[in-house]
Amino acid sequence: MKKRQQNAISKAKIIQAPPNVVFNALSQPEKITEWFQDEATLDNRVGGKISLVTRKEIHPDW
Repeated sequence: MKKRQQNAISKAKIIQAPPNVVFNALSQPEKITEWFQDEATLDNRVGGKISLVTRKEIHPDW
């Protein structure tokens, strides 16, 4: 059995869209902020860091 990394989050989802559209939506901060977070910073390299920020004053119910 594979040992899981303790500081990782994993989620599987089937998305009905071309691969390039999905990749762009998940790898470009300006695309992420269109549909998900208020701020996004991405280092799209292996081991790179991702920062996603949701502002409570913008989304009080989240």
